[in-house]
Amino acid sequence: MIDVRWKLLSALPAALGFLISNAGPTHADDAQSLHKLIESSNFVGIVVADPSFTSAPTSRESVFIYSAEPLKGALTHLTPAQYSYVNAERTASGDYPAWFSEKAEYLVFLNVRSKDAQPYWTTRAAYRVDYRPDAFGKIVGRIFGGAMTISEARKLVNEETVTGLPSPLAESRISPLLTVKAGNDESPSTHEESLKLAKTLIAGIKQGTTRADFEKIFRQQDGGAMGPHDIRYYFGNQVMIHVPFDVTGGNFSPDNRIDGEITIGRDMMHYD
Repeated sequence: MIDVRWKLLSALPAALGFLISNAGPTHADDAQSLHKLIESSNFVGIVVADPSFTSAPTSRESVFIYSAEPLKGALTHLTPAQYSYVNAERTASGDYPAWFSEKAEYLVFLNVRSKDAQPYWTTRAAYRVDYRPDAFGKIVGRIFGGAMTISEARKLVNEETVTGLPSPLAESRISPLLTVKAGNDESPSTHEESLKLAKTLIAGIKQGTTRADFEKIFRQQDGGAMGPHDIRYYFGNQVMIHVPFDVTGGNFSPDNRIDGEITIGRDMMHYD
């Protein structure tokens, strides 16, 4: 009898340890909850943002929002014709990445307050969407360091923004990815790095790819005069990409399709 009691008592700490470790999320886990992040944000959505329009102080930057797909709230305008500028941390701050590394698409969580009788938006979290050609040449957007497609992320986030309740699937899939490390890697810093990346991306793009899909990867169209069949895109660090398009849908249409060899040259961006 004594031997049986001793075995039961000796097993108790291990059993308690199992119960404690599986009792639910700790406070630290809760801080990284998708539901908490949505709940504490005035706007959640997918935006195309560009941080290069304004000069920024050391730790903050203003980004211009080209377009916004709201999942929660509305991104109010400064004027009916344009979106607000959004302020963001230039480097990691707190539990989430809150900076914009380049002109790109981002899943954002924003807060707003009034300043000088205008909406003043700040960034709580921003996750860049990287578009790349897959093995079949289809242009696919991935987020959280490539951990999932933007289509899947949109669906999971939308489940919670629509109901206002945590979704077990969304919490288990996305919450562990809401870290600073899953944020927005810096762009290549040298000509050689940019050239190497450009060549890798172009190698996966097939003939017939639409201009709309191509510009999900290469977003910065060059300035200056150019014809409809030879469009230039600036990739940074003096990497200029020349793309021949057909006239499907009309000149300079998103429906234009690549119909020739993409070439790469070295040139500065033109602004006129």
